[in-house]
Amino acid sequence: MTGPSGPWSAPGAGAPTHPSPASPAPGPSDAPSRPGPVQRELVQSAGLFPLRPLGVGEIFSAAVGIYRRRPKLVFGVSAIVLGIAFVLNSVAAGIGVAPTAVQLQSVSQDPTGSSGATEPLGTSLADMFATIGSSMVSGVITLIAMQLVLVVLTRVTLAEAVGSRADDASLRSSLRTHGPRAVLTAILVSLMGFAAFAVISLIGGLPLLLVREAHWWTILPLPLFLVLGLLASLWVWARTMFSTPALVLEDTSVPGAVRRSFALTRGRRLWRALGIGVLLTGSYTLVQQVIGGVFGTVGMIIYGIILLSTQMAAIVPGMIILMVISMLGTYAASVVAVPFWASGLTALYADLRMRHESWDIALRRAQQDADGR
Repeated sequence: MTGPSGPWSAPGAGAPTHPSPASPAPGPSDAPSRPGPVQRELVQSAGLFPLRPLGVGEIFSAAVGIYRRRPKLVFGVSAIVLGIAFVLNSVAAGIGVAPTAVQLQSVSQDPTGSSGATEPLGTSLADMFATIGSSMVSGVITLIAMQLVLVVLTRVTLAEAVGSRADDASLRSSLRTHGPRAVLTAILVSLMGFAAFAVISLIGGLPLLLVREAHWWTILPLPLFLVLGLLASLWVWARTMFSTPALVLEDTSVPGAVRRSFALTRGRRLWRALGIGVLLTGSYTLVQQVIGGVFGTVGMIIYGIILLSTQMAAIVPGMIILMVISMLGTYAASVVAVPFWASGLTALYADLRMRHESWDIALRRAQQDADGR
């Protein structure tokens, strides 16, 4: 295979021993002013991941290596974006937990329960909807924040792979250009997954809804179709998980990004992408749970100390402190883990394109351009 600048060779392969016919062999006094293509390949610095189809270990190495290469940028972007989301989520959580806190305060002041005996049903329903609403708002805020971090980390990860440097101006420009579209893409993908689960689950409940009698043949489809609905939702997630990297790196529209992700995971490509995607997401979740669990344990200890020291009188202050510590744990876990997930997802996207579309050739040219500057 011959590239535009000479015979192509794999990384680490020996250089051709015969001189190029296009140029005479260098004499003893000739000193080249800049390295040739093969020399540049030998002296160029290693990128975040090799520019060839990647192994599973290399994808995880890229997910971890981004912290070492750009620590200030990675933690800075993650802390700022997720910090804004943390503040908004704290407000939403406070609104959702306020009715429960008021009830607990009433119970602590009136243990006989006489103050809550006449509470109307509408109040309980309003409290329930307030809690559900705050949870939904928190979920949307978290989704938006993760997409914004993914937009930035996608750019940074690919730039580090080809040896270039993503400066602050280009990242801000990418965030302004692709951030809103990435959020819309994530919302569309979430609705697609929810619709797949809801429709299939509803089919399982139709026998019971139509007959309105409990028989084995009306009850059995419920758990069966719930499982099928979860599998359908997982399938949608696997087919669309590369939508945001495709949107950022290929500058597509929202529907185009979803179609591109479907194209990258068609046929047998899906199973490898699904397996590695599940490993990445599982590792990301495990890190979150470990860090969040440490904060949660500390919060429970402090909560217990507050209750014991006040003879159960400070239930509401203790609950607020517990909630704040738990949310701080969630925030800290997200700041640490989200860049891992974003960089690993970008490396997996690059692996798919290099494996099936020979994208590594274009990336090598970009790497040579970066080394020549």
